[in-house]
Amino acid sequence: MSVRDNYLPLRYNDSKMVLIAIDPYNIYTYWEIKKEDLKTHMNNIGEDFWNKSVPALKVTNLSKNHSFLININDNASDWYIHVKEPGSLYKAELGRHINNSFICVIGSNCALTPNNTVSKNNHVIFADCSQPLPQINLDNVTYSTVLYNFIYGLGSSEIYYRDSVSKESFLIYGYNGYSFYS
Repeated sequence: MSVRDNYLPLRYNDSKMVLIAIDPYNIYTYWEIKKEDLKTHMNNIGEDFWNKSVPALKVTNLSKNHSFLININDNASDWYIHVKEPGSLYKAELGRHINNSFICVIGSNCALTPNNTVSKNNHVIFADCSQPLPQINLDNVTYSTVLYNFIYGLGSSEIYYRDSVSKESFLIYGYNGYSFYS
């Protein structure tokens, strides 16, 4: 097997836009638009409008019900965005902008930025050290998967290990925003 066989493609031929919260004041988006879909949008919008307009991101704070535009370039496929309201739900749209007109080409999922304050959740979980931790027999594992679940309502991130023989999932690592647990 050569190095050429193990590469990640630059494009996946899929129309998709993803928005991710990084911290209370920053979000990140990346996108790809299939060439066929881009041509369809160009035809629907009109060649004159397309050529006179500039590509832009429209970022909407759904919690505060306001939005702002960021002019980008035609070659961009991702963007870091600074936002001013932590603990807010955001949505991004990629489109074309001219004067006061914005036409959406593709939209993202919603992303919730975390709060910039200490959590009000003071619930403490202590490990029971009187019992030995369960041992995972790695010899029986033929398939494993690691799941990163970030649940904004709970503010936790957990990694699970799945044993394909017993079909059991084991919590290996957890992070609730302020402390680690396993």
